[in-house]
Amino acid sequence: LKTLHAAEWQGGLIAPQGRALMCGFYLNELLLRLLARGDAHEKLYDRYADTLDQLANEAGGTDFERILRCFEKNLLSEIGYGATFDADADSGAPIEPGVRYVFQPERGALRENGQPGCPVSGQTLIDLAAGRFEQPATLVEAKALMRTLINHTLGAKPLYTRQLLRELTELNP
Repeated sequence: LKTLHAAEWQGGLIAPQGRALMCGFYLNELLLRLLARGDAHEKLYDRYADTLDQLANEAGGTDFERILRCFEKNLLSEIGYGATFDADADSGAPIEPGVRYVFQPERGALRENGQPGCPVSGQTLIDLAAGRFEQPATLVEAKALMRTLINHTLGAKPLYTRQLLRELTELNP
């Protein structure tokens, strides 16, 4: 059993404030919950440090969602839960931008046909595969899809930072 008794900011990065700090708490919880203790993930740690720096330097507050989706996608890939976003799970055919799909964590993207899953546009899947998060619709759908994949990976226990963010938003709309 390891216990951290103290920690000090060592500099080098700007200390996150406000929403950036809450996003940092979210990233920390993702890492603690999804990574096995003692496993080294050097590339992921570098991405984590870069992500914290991006969050802290996000002056306008409009890019938080894009920054988080990029990290979530990389995290899932690093721990072996990377999804295929550019091909239909049934046929293997390339995703079509104008088609609606549902994404099932166990299978992948399927043409929408009344089956369960996270609804998503073909364009969002193409953007996710390419790591592009510029379009507002892509950001909205990517958030729902990443949440679906992360929840599936975590199992039944919810993330506490999501609940905390909801409660803080209700207190200060």
